[in-house]
Amino acid sequence: MNVVDTLLPHLREHLPMLFKSTVLFFAIQSASYALSPALFPKTMQGMTRKERIEWSSKTVALVHALLIIPLAFKTYDDPELRQDPIFGYSPRVGNVLAFTCGHFIWDTIDSLFNASAGFVVHAVACLAVFGFSFGKFGVDKKFPTLSLVNDLLFVVAFFFARIIGGSRDSFVFFREMITRWDQIPTFLFLVYGVGNLALNGLNWLWFSKIIKRTIRTLKGGKTRAANGQEINGKAVNGNARQ
Repeated sequence: MNVVDTLLPHLREHLPMLFKSTVLFFAIQSASYALSPALFPKTMQGMTRKERIEWSSKTVALVHALLIIPLAFKTYDDPELRQDPIFGYSPRVGNVLAFTCGHFIWDTIDSLFNASAGFVVHAVACLAVFGFSFGKFGVDKKFPTLSLVNDLLFVVAFFFARIIGGSRDSFVFFREMITRWDQIPTFLFLVYGVGNLALNGLNWLWFSKIIKRTIRTLKGGKTRAANGQEINGKAVNGNARQ
């Protein structure tokens, strides 16, 4: 077994989706770059090559948002993740993760050539977050204190990064969008606005599940692991869902 299979054992079965997704987003970018001048002649007139590339990149981001939001909502009722929202694994959700990882592979490569370092860091971070969901991680229950510290640090990190940081960014986003309402097409406001609310809603939903699970752990409750075995506290096998 190679290093990739060891670290990300669930990835291999989703490689076809990952490959097709990556090709799809490169194809959308190329199509947008080639066809936009004919489809939007007034808008594209006078644009430099760099501006046309930025336009095409935004087209890819828009398509990804329109596709991934309904796909993500379909994971709500997945029984395996409902049973274990932190360490559970579902092949169906794995395909959704592979699809979005394909987008962030495109995003990383595109940002390296066409954007600033900040965009590169964002793309790589997103790829890492979703990519490591194909792995199996856990804390050995022979060290309960270490496991408890790991649980609490995870709760704190999620709260400050996703809940506090995410809510703040969402507030700034809507404030700026409303301030420049007359300059933004209504359909774009709806797409980005609904997407923003949906993703923040997911953060709050996952945080509530994390809190419930942590409380059970602190009380010494039992958690069912991905392999069906019940153990005290948190499952030791399974893949993290981001």
